[in-house]
Amino acid sequence: MKTRRFLKVIIPALAILVLFLTCKTSDLRTETIKNEGINADNQQKAKIIVGEALMKMNAKKWLEHKTYEVIGSDYWYPLLFMNLSPWPAKNGAKIRHTFATNTFDSKIQWLDGKLMGEVMGIQSWQLYRKEIKGDYSKIKKDSKISFILPTIHYFNELLIRLSNAQIVVYAGEEKIGDDVFDLIFCTWDSPKPNKHDQYLMYINQKNKRLERVSYTIRDNYMWTPKSFYGTAVYSDFKEVDDITIPFKMEVFPFGQTKKMKVHTYTIESIIFDPIFIEALYPFEGVKKLGDSK
Repeated sequence: MKTRRFLKVIIPALAILVLFLTCKTSDLRTETIKNEGINADNQQKAKIIVGEALMKMNAKKWLEHKTYEVIGSDYWYPLLFMNLSPWPAKNGAKIRHTFATNTFDSKIQWLDGKLMGEVMGIQSWQLYRKEIKGDYSKIKKDSKISFILPTIHYFNELLIRLSNAQIVVYAGEEKIGDDVFDLIFCTWDSPKPNKHDQYLMYINQKNKRLERVSYTIRDNYMWTPKSFYGTAVYSDFKEVDDITIPFKMEVFPFGQTKKMKVHTYTIESIIFDPIFIEALYPFEGVKKLGDSK
């Protein structure tokens, strides 16, 4: 029994490792995009589908709120016994994460574990920290925190953010289980692989919700091969302030969503405008960058 369990873990891990070692740059263009390119018809179809999803999920109502606060956790699964978690605290620790809507500015406070009560945040890409009895202080760049704070932020608001991408085109459809999804391809500058990330949104034809997305990671906090991409699956949808919000996001390597997980981000609660937005900008005189990098 132990041998069988071990093989169930090690075989998928080795398969993922083989994919890791391939050198081809990840490219999320579907055959539809490769064959048809970008044209007025597939752009207009994408606009209609994304518009329906925005309306069904009432996603644009996020923009009526300046801030929001999430209580939850983010647990990272080991890969071949390696700890991949970017967090300095206990893996899966309970957190309070407060965001300035439609920016990359946020702060996180740990609610349990060795860092309980401490705060880390990012303001216009400047990292900062606040110990329980201390003041806010700027800290040197930490590639892990600099990556994960804005990434969680972006994926919380993904449908809104990607609806404004430079390239948004219909990319075909795909059946998964009993559901059929419209595929929407999003990127910047060119549909071909470049320095910008590519995204492939899966919008359920039946309920019009964004339920998964595949994405490239051109700039990661740790080394990954050019071939790597991930897939995030949204679930446990609930309505808060009339906005349909997924309370769970499970992230998988590449396009497989069965064998292995990278991490699971879970929301326990979310409230809008819990603080004045100025509380997310502790340093005066720093230019606000909004959603610019």
